[in-house]
Amino acid sequence: EVEVPTGITGTYGESLNAVKLPKGFRWVNGEEILDVIGEKEYTAIYTPEDTTNYQEIEVQIKVTIYKNIIDMSKVTFKDKTVTYDGKEHSIEIVGELPEGIKTVTYEENRQTKAGKYKAVAKFEVEEGYNPVEDMTAILTINKAIPELPTIPESIQAVYGDKLSEVKLPEGYSWEAIEGTLVGNAGEKTFTVKYEPEDIENYEIVRGIEVKVIVGKAIPEVEVPIGITGTYGESLNVVKLPEGYTWVNSEEILDVIGEKEYRAIYTPEDTTNYQ
Repeated sequence: EVEVPTGITGTYGESLNAVKLPKGFRWVNGEEILDVIGEKEYTAIYTPEDTTNYQEIEVQIKVTIYKNIIDMSKVTFKDKTVTYDGKEHSIEIVGELPEGIKTVTYEENRQTKAGKYKAVAKFEVEEGYNPVEDMTAILTINKAIPELPTIPESIQAVYGDKLSEVKLPEGYSWEAIEGTLVGNAGEKTFTVKYEPEDIENYEIVRGIEVKVIVGKAIPEVEVPIGITGTYGESLNVVKLPEGYTWVNSEEILDVIGEKEYRAIYTPEDTTNYQ
C-alpha cells in the first residue's frame, strides 16, 4: 500500500524535476513542464524499500502550481526634475526588465508645461507570473528664467515725478510702493520686476536694479506785474521781486508806455529746479 504524497507544490514553467517528492517517489517524465496554474496530476513511480518482495507501481500525484514571482528589485523608476524648455519630458524605468515582464506602459509621463506630475509605470506580465505593482515617480518641470528685454542704461525722469509715471519697457514694473517719488535731481537706483507673458512656464524676475537720471524741473513761475520804470533809465534801476534778474540790465527804457523785457528767474532750490 502506498500513501500518495499530498501538499506537493511547484512553480509555473518549471519542469517536474524541480518539484521535490518524498523518498521512494520519482516522476515518470521529469522533463515535463508545469503548464497550468492551479492543480494538476502527474504520474510518478513509487519504488519500495523491499524490492525483493514488492514491485514498483505508478501513482498519480496532485501538484499545486503557483505563479512565478517577479523580482523587481533591480528596476527603478525615480523622480526627475528639469527646467522648462518647451520640449517634452518624461521618466523611464532604469534597469533590465526581469523575465516575465511583457510590456511597460506609462501614464501622465509625457509633459511639456511647468508643474509637478505623478508619472505611473504599469507592467504587463506574461502568463504564469504574478502581477507586478505599478511604480510611481514625480516629474517636476520647474519654471524657466526668462530672457530679459533690454532696459536703457539710464532712464530719464524729472524732479517731482512719481516713479509710477516713469515709463519702462514692456513687461517691467517698478517694485516701489505706489506714490513713491523719484527724489532729488541726480542719479538714482531703483528696482523693477519683469513679468513675462507666459507666467505659467516662466518665473517673474524681481530685484532688477535700474538707474534713473532725475533731471531738474522747470519751476512754476508767477510773472511779476505792475513793474514800472522811467523813460531813459536803464533796467538796472527797475526793481524786480526776489529771484528775478534782468537778462540785459544795461538796456535803456526807450519807449513811453508798456514794453516787455527779458528776465531770468532763479528758484531758491537750484538743486532740483532749473
